Amino acid sequence: MLLSKEERIVLLKYRIEVERVKTLFGFYKSYATGEDRIRNLKGKIVKLGGDPEGKIFI
Repeated sequence: MLLSKEERIVLLKYRIEVERVKTLFGFYKSYATGEDRIRNLKGKIVKLGGDPEGKIFI
């Protein structure tokens, strides 16, 4: 099943929120690892033409 562009953006924003929680609770060995993952996800959102700072409501 293929997702629409808007659905992919919402999914990426959700993944950013999950990465923030993992980073804050020490899931990774360093804080920089989590920040790198968040930066990569934001880059994917920009590539799709979305706003990485926009909030989602689940």
